[in-house]
Amino acid sequence: MFFNQPFQHVMPFNLFFAKLGLTALTSFGITTSVYILILIYLLELFMNKAELIEAIATSADISKVKAGEAVDAFVTSVTAALKKGETVTLVGFGSFSTAERAARVGRNPKTGKEIKISATVTPKFKPGKSLKEAVAKK
Repeated sequence: MFFNQPFQHVMPFNLFFAKLGLTALTSFGITTSVYILILIYLLELFMNKAELIEAIATSADISKVKAGEAVDAFVTSVTAALKKGETVTLVGFGSFSTAERAARVGRNPKTGKEIKISATVTPKFKPGKSLKEAVAKK
């Protein structure tokens, strides 16, 4: 499957990550899914999904359709794992998990009236050590 293959078109990513101070990532046998995840996280601040797909397609020298399928597959896979209560961990990058939020009483900001907020499960992301260090080196 596409996500488990070593990334063959590393050069564009090497240049991109080097500019961000993440040169250590390029020397390992990083798989495509890790590169895509890193790009999603880093580019989310200033890119929408269509722009991300275009950037991945250009960098990986694949079609926009294939890049879109890869992004969708990644998001679907992580979502499915979280729905089952599993944790998705990418060592050095971070972990996606879920957290239970207890029921509580809140207030309607307009009326001030108390409202009951039901318990829920929410997704979380905890960045890994390498990602934290890379981001801190601005």
